[in-house]
Order: sequence, then structure tokens, then C-alpha cells
Amino acid sequence: MMSVADDRSAAGRRADATTKPSAFFMCDFRSFSAFAFAAVLALAPNIAGAAEAPEQQPRPELQSRIEALVAKLSSDDFSVRNEALRKLEALAADRASSAQVRRAIEGRLAAKPVDWEARALLESVRRRLPEAAQAVKPNDLATPEAIDAIFQDLESNRFADREQAAERLKPAAVHPATCGLVMLRIKKRFDNPSLDLESVRRLAPLWSDSWGTWLLSATETTAKAPAGEALGTAPMQITDKQIADKITDKQITEQVDRLIVSSPPNQPTAHPLLAPSAAAERELLYYLAREDVSPRVCAALEQRLKQAAAQGLGPEAFDRLQRVFDWSRPAMVAEYWQMGEQKSMQHLLIGVPNQPAGALNASLFDRCDEKFAHCVSGNSLSPGDWPVGIFFPHPSAMQGDAQFHLKNLPTPRRRLAYEYEVPTAMSREKQLTIDTARRKQISRRTCAHWVEAKRELTDREVDMLEQLDPDEVSRFVGPYLQGVPDRRLENGSPTAFGNGSAHGNLCYKLSLIGTAEAGPALIGAIEKRRVLEPTTATPYRMDWICLFVLGERVGWPGLDDWLVAQLDRTDAISIREPSVADVGASAAALLVQRHGRTPSEFGLERQMFAELIDLENPGFRFSKPEGRADVKKWWLQTKEAERKVAP
Repeated sequence: MMSVADDRSAAGRRADATTKPSAFFMCDFRSFSAFAFAAVLALAPNIAGAAEAPEQQPRPELQSRIEALVAKLSSDDFSVRNEALRKLEALAADRASSAQVRRAIEGRLAAKPVDWEARALLESVRRRLPEAAQAVKPNDLATPEAIDAIFQDLESNRFADREQAAERLKPAAVHPATCGLVMLRIKKRFDNPSLDLESVRRLAPLWSDSWGTWLLSATETTAKAPAGEALGTAPMQITDKQIADKITDKQITEQVDRLIVSSPPNQPTAHPLLAPSAAAERELLYYLAREDVSPRVCAALEQRLKQAAAQGLGPEAFDRLQRVFDWSRPAMVAEYWQMGEQKSMQHLLIGVPNQPAGALNASLFDRCDEKFAHCVSGNSLSPGDWPVGIFFPHPSAMQGDAQFHLKNLPTPRRRLAYEYEVPTAMSREKQLTIDTARRKQISRRTCAHWVEAKRELTDREVDMLEQLDPDEVSRFVGPYLQGVPDRRLENGSPTAFGNGSAHGNLCYKLSLIGTAEAGPALIGAIEKRRVLEPTTATPYRMDWICLFVLGERVGWPGLDDWLVAQLDRTDAISIREPSVADVGASAAALLVQRHGRTPSEFGLERQMFAELIDLENPGFRFSKPEGRADVKKWWLQTKEAERKVAP
């Protein structure tokens, strides 16, 4: 496995040891545009974790007003442009109108001509749109005919038309329903070795966006295609199997032949992307990404590799052949995470040892599926089975804030897609955004795995909760506390803290990281007595303490009424000192604070416990007997006042 020394560099790039496409194939393909970056987050299921806004009902009068403001961005009067921009930005920030703003902007940007200043202003407004409004809806997608018309504009005699055409293609390039058509249209243009450099510059980012989006699409979309072409504009619907059947063995062989033929020295290519071998590599990787075609491509590549020595194949041609063939081999990735960030990764071919620089042992896994990977040799990971698709703690207790995530990449498509799912050439800000989104997704799978297993978490797994997504951990707590019985820890154990139970330790960790979703789960656990009572040696009611800490920090609907129902409880916060703080007083203190009052007004005193300092001591007591009644009276008056002013 990898060592901790493989950490991401200051520039935000991850360590990466694997077979990769050649430089002329990748070029700037992973320098994602803003559109492609958004597409990465949208394509992975729930990866961003953002709540989807309900579909907004279009309002014609509002749409007319928005379109009028958009038109004013082209005014010669600066004050008119500035006022229109200010109003558009306000409408874009409002979820009730953001979708209509997006439609108006997309419509204007798709039109021509649009002066450069107006285009820049429109782009600035579009960047301010909420994620849900930025997403392109199915009825807003460009038709195949419209996409082909835009490609025709790429060949216009006017520079401005060509630049605007490239901008207009971006949404289609990053949408799963249209990316395949854009990708194949660009691939066809790249097959022309006489393509000018300006066109290459314009098409390369669009190729990256469309190819990456296509690879990341959960299912390969159907597309319209004319005879003799994989995707096109004929009315016939083509399934993946029909597309695959169109790719013949002869075509595969021809592309393998092109791959190993070097360009003549006296015929230089204008750009590496246009070299015959680069075109062949693109085509073969496209074939490999088609699962119905992939076995035939693998067989052709393997056969040619076996013939290489007899044919006297040159080293450069052999390397190209081997590089493409390696994409067909089953692989996995071992990701090293620390403090919520993916710090490094190690790509491993199944059954092939990999010796990282400076590592004591070679990393070798001989099998991997969606549940387990079997390690034969490693550095951080010892021989044996390790879980796939979820987080698990670093085996060394000295690496308490680190965890691993193993990902199975059994097919060429999944291997190629991983390069775009986890891009490396991005700004740190975008890298952190992707890490946060992926951490949420992996945390969800990890928590679901634990709930399904119905087993007690280990001490290391409980510690690891701090490194997972807080919302996912908070959702997990309810099913876990209800499904797994609590266990008393030995008094001499270093983890015997709080109430001296396994669930008590989980409650303490939840106090530090929990969100509002954990509140109702804790209430359910308390009502069903799923957390053991404290002992004299470990005297704290950690379930109640956690509830009060979360209630003060985040709160949730219904909390006030529940707190009121607890006011008469006298359960001790610490059974070692039963008169110092109780549940009812602590509930009262939280209730009055939530409504802008200070506990001291009702004779409530915060009590200090050395073990609870990091939780800011949520335990209170009434310093005068009538304090409890005073809180009840105040609450009745508060509710009555609210009732009178309610509409």
C-alpha cells in the first residue's frame, strides 16, 4: 500500500502511480470547465448532498421582465446596464425565480450575435445561480439538429461566431443526454490531421467535458443515429447493443494498425492530438468503454502484443500498444484520506505488484470485487481481506485521523471514468469541493454497511466518525442505536468514559459533530432506553448530555415541545453528584436560551464538570425551588402571546 508520505502536494495534486493515457491523448482534458465541474458533482448519485429545489412553475410576466433585463445588458448606457445587472443578480439569488433567470440567460447566450461585454455579464449572473437552477432540465436540452447547427457555426468565417459556438456547446457537452453526440462529433473532427490549431484549442476542452461526462454517466444513453454512424440525427432510436454491433472486427483491427504506425518524420502533425496514433488511441479507448465491444478489443490488442516481437515492433509503438491494452485489465484504487480530504491514491492492476518509491514492500492485491479486496502484500495494509467501497480506519493507531477507501475498477469504462470522477489537475478550492462531495457519498455507503451488519462499532471506527460527513453520521445514529444493543465497558478500559458504555462513547462523539438530524434519533433512543445507565465510576448520562449539546448548537423542529415535557424530570446529569444538575433544569435552561432569555433570570445555574469541559457543560440546576414553576409560567405566557399574533 501507500505510505503517508504520498500526501497531496501544496498545489493540490494527488500522488498517482498507474498506467495513464499518453500526454497527447490527455492534453488539457482534465482541466475541467465550470460546466464540467458541475457535471461531475451532478452525475454521481447525491454526491453534492444538496437538497433539490422543487421544479418552479414558470410565470410568463416574470419571464418577460427577466428577458427585458437581459436585453438591457447590451445597452450603450452604463447606468442602464448596471441597474439591469443588479436586478438580475437579485432574481438569480431568489430560488423562486432562479430557474427562469437561467432559461433567459441560456436563450440569450445561444443566440447570435452577443457582444462580448453582454456575454461576460450574463456569465457572471449564471455563476451566481443556485446549483439546482444551474442544472439543465430535459426540456431545455439542445436537439441533435441544434447541436449540429452549432457545429456548423464552429466553421464560420467570423471569429466571434466560432467562439460563441464553442460556448453554446458547453451545456450539451456536460449533460448525459447529449454528451455522446458532442463527443463523437469532436472525435470525428480530430480524425482530420489538417485541422487548424485554433480549432484544436477550441475543441479540446469540449472533448474533455463530453468524454468525461459520457464515461461518468450511470447508463449509456440511447441516441439518434443515421446509417454508418454511432450517434447522429436520424429519427431511429439506437440502443447500446445496436451501436456495439456496428463496430466490426475489421474496424478494431484497422485502429490497432493505426496505433502502432508512427507518423513519417517528413510529415509533421500540426498538433499531437491530430496524429494518426492519437486518433487510433481515442477510438480504441472509446471501443473499450463500450462493454459489448470491449472483449473483442482486448483480444485484438493482446494478440498484437504477442506478435510484437516477431514483427519487430519499435519501442514507441510497443509502448502505445501496451498502454491501451493496460486499460483493459482489472484494477483497483487505494485512496488515502485524512481530515476529510483525499490526500493520495495508488492505482493497482489486479495481480501485478506495485512498488512505490521508498516503500518497504510491494503492494499486491490478487482479487477485488464490490465487497472485498484481498491483499497479498502491502505496507499500511496487512495481508487479508479489506472492505471495498466504504471508509475504514488506518490500521495504525498512530494515524487516528486517517482512513482508506478501496475502489473496484473491473472494466475499462470504470477505470477511464475514475480519471474524471477524481480529477487531479484542479484548483484547491474545486478539489476540496469534490472531496467534500465524495466524502458524503462514501460516508453514506459506510454508514449503510454498518447498519446492515448490525454489529458494534470498534473503538477505531467510533473515532473515525469525526472524519465522516456529519449529516450522514447523524442519519446513521438512529438505526444503529435501535439495532445494536449497548455494552458496558470495563472500568479499566481507556474508552470507559461518560457513562461507561459503547453507546455512551458514540453519544460523546456525536456531541462534537452531530447535526439536527441526530436529535430525534437520540430522543427515540432515550425513550426506548437504548443507552445504558451510568455507573459510579462513569457517572454521566451521555445520551441526555449529547441531546442538550445538539439542541443548543443546531436545534430541530419539535424540540421546544419535547423540552417542555421534560421540565419535571429530576434525573441527575451525574449520579455521583445527584443534586448538582438534573435533566429537567438542563431542559429548562436550553428552552429559555432558545427564546432569547438567560437561564439566570429563572434561577438556573450552569454546573461545571471537568470531564465535560469540551462540551461546554450543558448541565444546570435550579438555585431556588420556584424556578421550575417560573419557567412553566413563562412558557405558557409565551405560547399565548404567539397565539394572539398568529394570522
